[in-house]
Amino acid sequence: LFADAQYWLTFFPHLGQQDVTSLGFRVDWRRSFITTDINPYYDAFIRWQMNRLKELGKIKFGKRYTVYSIKDGQPCMDHDRSE
Repeated sequence: LFADAQYWLTFFPHLGQQDVTSLGFRVDWRRSFITTDINPYYDAFIRWQMNRLKELGKIKFGKRYTVYSIKDGQPCMDHDRSE
C-alpha cells in the first residue's frame, strides 16, 4: 500500500490531525486541504500562477552551483552538511 504515493495522501492527514490535537493545539481544520495534484482546484491555481509569473518574466531558468556527495550519489544542501 505504501508504495503508492497517492495512498499516503489519504492515510497520514488524519493521523497528523490526531497528533496535533493531542498536543493541545487549537486548529480550524475546516480550511485544511492537500497541496498536490490530487486536489485539482489547488493544482489548477498553482499551474495558472506559475505560468502567469513566467509570462511576466518573474520566473527565469538558471543554473547554480551545488555540492554533490559522491558517497550518497546526490546533491548535498547546506543543512545536510556538518561543520
